[in-house]
Formats: sequence, structure tokens, C-alpha cells
Amino acid sequence: MSRIIDLHGDDGTHEILKTLSLDGLIREGKLLATRPLATYLEDSEEPRYGLRNKKSGVEISGPDRSEQLSPDDEYQAVTLVTDLRVLFVIGRAVGDEVKEVPLTEIIEAKADSGRFRRSTLRLETLDEKTWEFACKSDTEPVASYVDEAAHIWANAQRLLDEVEDQIAAGRECLETDEPGKGHGELAGAQGKVDTALQRIREVGPAASERVESRGRRLSEELSAVKREMFAAEGANAHAQAQEAWENGEYEPSSESYESAVQAYERALESNGPVPSDEALRRRIRGVVGERELLRVGPVLDADTARRRAADTDDPEAAATEWERALDGYRELLSLDWGRDQRHFLVNRDRIREQTAAIADDAIEDHHEAGRRWLRSGDKLATQEQEREAMKVYRRAKNQFEQAHRLAREVKPEHVEKLESALDTVEDRLSGAMPDEVPEEPPLSASDIREIQATDDGRSRDTDRDSTKESVSTVEQEGGGNEGESRPGEEATPDDDESRSGEDLEAEDESSTDEEKSRPERADSTRGDADTGPDVGTVTPAESVDGDGRPGDDGAGMAGESGKREGDGELDGRLSRLGEAEFENLVADLWEAQGWSTTRVSTAAGSVYDVIAMREEPLEERLLVWTIHRPGDEVTADDVEGCATARESSQGADTAVVVTTGTPTASAAESADDLDVAIVDSDELGQLLEFEGLTDRL
Repeated sequence: MSRIIDLHGDDGTHEILKTLSLDGLIREGKLLATRPLATYLEDSEEPRYGLRNKKSGVEISGPDRSEQLSPDDEYQAVTLVTDLRVLFVIGRAVGDEVKEVPLTEIIEAKADSGRFRRSTLRLETLDEKTWEFACKSDTEPVASYVDEAAHIWANAQRLLDEVEDQIAAGRECLETDEPGKGHGELAGAQGKVDTALQRIREVGPAASERVESRGRRLSEELSAVKREMFAAEGANAHAQAQEAWENGEYEPSSESYESAVQAYERALESNGPVPSDEALRRRIRGVVGERELLRVGPVLDADTARRRAADTDDPEAAATEWERALDGYRELLSLDWGRDQRHFLVNRDRIREQTAAIADDAIEDHHEAGRRWLRSGDKLATQEQEREAMKVYRRAKNQFEQAHRLAREVKPEHVEKLESALDTVEDRLSGAMPDEVPEEPPLSASDIREIQATDDGRSRDTDRDSTKESVSTVEQEGGGNEGESRPGEEATPDDDESRSGEDLEAEDESSTDEEKSRPERADSTRGDADTGPDVGTVTPAESVDGDGRPGDDGAGMAGESGKREGDGELDGRLSRLGEAEFENLVADLWEAQGWSTTRVSTAAGSVYDVIAMREEPLEERLLVWTIHRPGDEVTADDVEGCATARESSQGADTAVVVTTGTPTASAAESADDLDVAIVDSDELGQLLEFEGLTDRL
């Protein structure tokens, strides 16, 4: 038998592995006394080389001492190189002595040549020891394999050590709420695991099995940390979206909502226990629900500003509100500019029409406020209060300038009129007296004191304070004198307290007539909503006393049996509607009740069908689900899904389910518990009859 045996590819049957002696070669003697080499192999461990010597054994030298392990005279020393270790077995009559050096502990392996064809396998280990095994054959191939295998082992372990450090750094970033930085810490970690596993397979199956076990564990930890990081990123993006929305930054808000959804979806794709799949899906539903509300949010917010302006009586304050509304409507037109995919539900043609009408209102109110201040200045001028008149003229000029600016931007047809007004006020500021002295008596002393108290004739916040606010001290300083004047109103001298009630009445009527003479708002921007049965915060079927509305204990439309006349026919007509037709009918029903509605079910990922909003008698926003299932059931899961979407939405007060199906008992119970209103086909029919919408069926 050769002194060095290459065991690559051997199935474990070679003589050096299976026997204790060398058959047929008496002069060679016995190999080992206790166990054949094959019995030392672990599961999946593969032999690579076998070496033997008869007398030299193995020499171990270290910093403290050296020792020589030699076989007994009848036996030999054998070295077995595997994919895990270098095993030294020294034959002894009393029992073989075994030493091993794991490949992970070897720093270097080399072959030293000596005299008489003698070659020594030399191993340098981490504990600063040297292992030498002499042989009468060339040990270079053995040393080369051991050195390469040891380096692969070391490289694989180093890569996995680095991954462990990266995971620890990533968890620290999670604790400090820096998931973005954490992703940077984990960069390339999975690639290192893959490289380590790929390289270690070159060594052998046992080595691969050991490293793969650690690699799998680290991959699982890595995925779990990434899952938590993506979830944290989603939560942060969600919070940023809500903050941007609150600040009126709609497009950044939409982008943050999209980032939140993507982060949560990536968290779902990463394996890990925290957060759970259900928790992540619940977060995604919440974000999608809010994102769908945001799609109509700019329209609703702009419309709210428009309504607020329409409800403001004082022209100066109203003009400021109209400009705010105008800014909102202009922003609507800029949303999604240049994008193929629309993130917001905006009817651009309708918005352009409303923008023009709002601009008209803003210009009109600025002009009216300026006209009133101009007339007040003329009154002061007739009283020879020049300094105070100049201050009031400057207020008038400010209002005319704002109106002129808007007119040049959006309504050029008003420019000529406003330039004429500006010329007039400029003449006044230059010292020209009015051609006609106002018929009304001059301002009272308290009016003059109030104007003197202001800063250079301007209100404290010209863009905010109304004309009423700027002269609000007049009544207080005058002790409530009814005759004291405000800009644009008739004034009465301080000493004239002898007017009759009839005179006061006439003056009030005159003021009222003056207000009525103002032009109507374009496009009915100040129109009031119609009233009707409340289908908002309560179930529409709840009783309304004695007016024949739905649920009136059989009064009105319901007969003695509690059913509508012809209810079977109406239910049949409802059941024949398509889903889109049914949704449109429900939206129109809510509009008939005085709500502003927006249909959103056509949007991808929509979790509800209609958003309804109103400001009177309370400001409310509700989400409406249309479940068109004639002859089928509405379950508790349907109700719970609606409640979940409502809770995760921003600004929605109420959830309403309108259905042609039959709510189960558990659905009704869930609706009561979760405060979800259910409108079934009977109640829907009653509402349609009351509002005169049955012809839509």
C-alpha cells in the first residue's frame, strides 16, 4: 500500500479505511489496534487523503512545550484528511491515541522536503502550534488541498461573521427608528451568505452542511430584520402622508401614501414573525383607504373654502376667503400635471368653471370693500379730517389693487373698471376733493378715533381682518350709539339722538336694500343645500315623527303591514340594476338629501364606493358601501370590513352599507356593535319614494 492515498471519490471501502492491518504484506505489520479509520467519520463527512508512517508518528510543537506521538513497534501512525478536519491516529497496543485539527483552525498547510525522499506535512494553527507528519512520499498534494480547504472555511466563516455584525447594526437602527439607515447597514448581507455557501460546497458535503446550517439561520434573521425595517418605513411614510395632507400638501401626501403601501408590501414579501401578515394587511387596507379619501380630499377641501367664503357677509373678509378658495381651486388644476396615471379625482372642466366664478366673487368683494372705504374717506374729507381720510383712502387703494391684480390674472374684462377706481383713489391721495360731497352726514368722533388708532390707515392684517373688524370699536367707544357710522353705511352726527323709530327703520331698510342690490354670485356659489331625511349619522329607516318620512311607524308611505305599496315590483326593479347603476342611484339619493358626493369605486384598490360630505347641520363626512346582491346575504365580514376601513380613514365619521341583499342576524349585530348603518332594500325603497327617485329604476 502506498504511503499517501488519494481518497477523492472513494465510497469508504478502501483498505486503509476498513482494516486494522495490511493483508498480504506481513512485513508492513498492523495499522491500528482499536478501530478502523472509517469508524471515525461523521455523517456526510468525506475522506480526501490517507497518509501513514511507521515510526515518526506526529510531532506537536507549541509556545510552551513540544511532544512526539509515536506508534508502538507493531503499529503505525495514520493521518486521515477529510472535508472537516485532519485526523491523526497513533497505533498503540493499549488503545490507539487520536488527535484532530479542524480545518477552521488551520492557518497554513505546506509540504517540507527532506533527505531520503522524506516529505513532511506541516500545519500551522490558530493556537500557535505546529503539527508535523513525516512520510516517504510527496505530501505536496495533501498540503495543497488542506491549505485551500482551510482558506475556504475561513473565508466562509468570516463572511457569516460579518453578516451577524450587520444584523446587529440593523437592529440598532430599528431601535433608533432609522429604518433607512438600517437598510444601508444590511446592504450586501444576503450576497455574503450566498457566497459563503457557494464556496464551502467546493470543500465537501459535511463542510457544506455545517456552514449551510448557520447560513440558513442568518438568512432567516436577515429577512426578519428587513421585514421589521420595511414595516417601520411604511409606518413613517404613513405618518408623513397624514402630516402632508393636514398641511394641504396633496401631491407629497399621495407620494408618501404610495411609499407606505410599497413598504408594507415589501414587508409582506420578507419572511419573519413581526409584524404578522394580518397586521401588515390591515395596515395596507388602512393606507389604501386614506389614499382613496385623499383622491377626493383636494376637491372637498377646496369646496369647503368656497362655502366658507359664500357664508361671509362682510366684503373685505369675504374677498380674503374667496382668494383662499381660488388658491385651492388653482391647486386642483395643477394636480397630476404631466402624469399618465391620475392620483386625484378632479373634473378639470368643472373646476375651471368654478375657478372663474370664484375669481368673479373675489374681484367683486375686493371692489365693494374698496368702494366702501373710498366713500368713508370722502366723508372724513368733508369733515376736514385730512390725515384720517388719507389712511382710509389707502385702505381703499389696497382693496382696488388686489381686485386689479386678480382681474389681470384671470378676468381681464374687469380691468378697465378697476383701473378707473384706482385712478379715483389716487386722485384723492393726491389731495383732490370729491366732485360730490356724500349725502350722508360726516363720520362721528368715535369713527375718527378708531381710524386714528390704526397703523397708517391699514387694518392689522390686511389680508385677514374684515371691514367690520376694523371699525368694531366704534360702537364700544360711542356707548352703543345706534347712529354711529361704518364704511358704506349712513352716518348720524353725535348730537342727533332725536330720530324717531320710523327713521331708524327706514335707515335699516335702506341698508338692507343696498345689500340686496349686489349682483348674484356666479354659478350659485352661495347656494344652500336642500333639506330632507337624514341619511348620515343614523340609519335612514329611523323614525321621523309624523311627517310621512320613512320609518314613521306606518304613517305616510308605509301601509298597516309595514310594507310599501307595490314593494315587490320596486324590489324587482332594484334587483335588475347593474352594479354601476345601483351605485349611481345611491350617490344621487344622498345628493338629494343635501350631501356632496364623489364616486370612487372605479379607482383601483378602492375600499368603498361613495364619499359623501355636508356642513349643515353638522360638518360630516361618511363612507358608503353599495352591496348589490339581490337574493344573497350580507354577512358580518362585510360589516366588519367597512368598519375597519372607516377607522383607518382620515376624516370619515360614519360608515353606511346600502344593500339589496339580506343582512344576516350576525351582520345586524356587528353593525350595532361597530356603529355601522345598514340600509336594506325596504328602507332604500322608502327613501327613493320620498325623494321621488323611483323613476330612475
